[in-house]
Amino acid sequence: MSNKKQHRKQKAREKRKKARTKAAAAAAARRERANPSASLKASSSWPVSDCWVTGNWHEWEAQVTAIFVRQHPDGYVAASIFEVDLAERKLVRCSVARDAGVQQALVELSDGEHHLESCEPEFVVKLVAESLLNDDAKPGGFGKASKMLQGVNPDDSDAEFRWGFEDEEADTDETPKAGPGLFDRVKGWFGR
Repeated sequence: MSNKKQHRKQKAREKRKKARTKAAAAAAARRERANPSASLKASSSWPVSDCWVTGNWHEWEAQVTAIFVRQHPDGYVAASIFEVDLAERKLVRCSVARDAGVQQALVELSDGEHHLESCEPEFVVKLVAESLLNDDAKPGGFGKASKMLQGVNPDDSDAEFRWGFEDEEADTDETPKAGPGLFDRVKGWFGR
């Protein structure tokens, strides 16, 4: 008799546990529908919105901040914020912000030394992609921030960035004469 009683209790516990699991899954789905910006994965598929860059992006040796924004049709906003050092061609810092955090970042940057300019999404993606060409080290948070850039082709931007130090000779109209190439030098070693 006690064995039947234990079996019924065990079945009741399993039934309650299953109901709790189902309720928790339903609650998580309701939270996601109520605030879709809670999920980074979801926000990376939203339509691209206005993107921004600090106005010093065309200067030599500048520290540039670019903001890539996506906006849900219901008004929720998510953004990846990238700080790039043009002098060292390096991605210095990156982060992800949502809703009020995006607005706060825009206010902080617009109050800074350089104003914010609107830019194309491809511009931001190209800036980030080119900042990684010489530096394999990616800052913390890059994985999350880069997910927001999916689906945007950097080759669609015709922007040219001033990486590294200003070259004094580049300002002259004369094109520098090319020195002998490797083949010419090898021929010279063999007396030809």
